[in-house]
Amino acid sequence: MDALAGRAAKGDGKNARYIGSLVADFHRNLLKGGVFLYPGDDKSPHGKLRLLYEAAPMAFIAEQAGGAASDGVTPIRDIMPKELHQRTPLVVGSKEDVEFVNRTVASPLSPLPDGRGGHQSDAIA
Repeated sequence: MDALAGRAAKGDGKNARYIGSLVADFHRNLLKGGVFLYPGDDKSPHGKLRLLYEAAPMAFIAEQAGGAASDGVTPIRDIMPKELHQRTPLVVGSKEDVEFVNRTVASPLSPLPDGRGGHQSDAIA
């Protein structure tokens, strides 16, 4: 729970930063640490970043620096493109942070207070 609250085990805090540019945000994370997240959503379930010329190059750089990149499930560089402009969600950063996001995405959704399963946003109605 401490990781979710922004407190790492050794007392180093984590916080959110958003510059608005994949390259600038990723560069900051290379220098300062952290994870870049651009998940899919209801409007764009396959994400918005292009696999071949946005996600894959960043994944290559991250892996060369000792990090990792995934779509939340599969390592980016293991995804076989099916079309030139294919889009994908992207999680890129340290191996530990990317694995944490992958585990969190893969875990079953926790039940709502009334016992129903679902997203937390389902509780607000």
